[in-house]
Amino acid sequence: MTPQEFAFEHGFNHLGTDWGDDIAFNPRFAFILEALNPDEIKDQIGSTKEWQARLSWEGPTRQLSGSKLLLTPDDEAARVVFAGEPQGARRGQKPSNGPKAGRDFTAGD
Repeated sequence: MTPQEFAFEHGFNHLGTDWGDDIAFNPRFAFILEALNPDEIKDQIGSTKEWQARLSWEGPTRQLSGSKLLLTPDDEAARVVFAGEPQGARRGQKPSNGPKAGRDFTAGD
């Protein structure tokens, strides 16, 4: 199952492959998005990738937390992560992802 399919099935948001990221994330988690300087990060971690942002999260029970470096620029990622917009919507492109009909996690299970 792809991250986009997983997001659709579970009502999660999806940061697509426009920039090289392909992750599904639970909108009930608390997120922090940090803009990065790609050159500084490459020097710090010895990577050849152009990391643009760091997405950190904490689950609703505070037991699940973590972070992921993103190739997607922070402004683009913010529109998807915080506003749930389909990726590419502001650039006039056909949306490649976004909120889909799925389980409603706000109603409780």
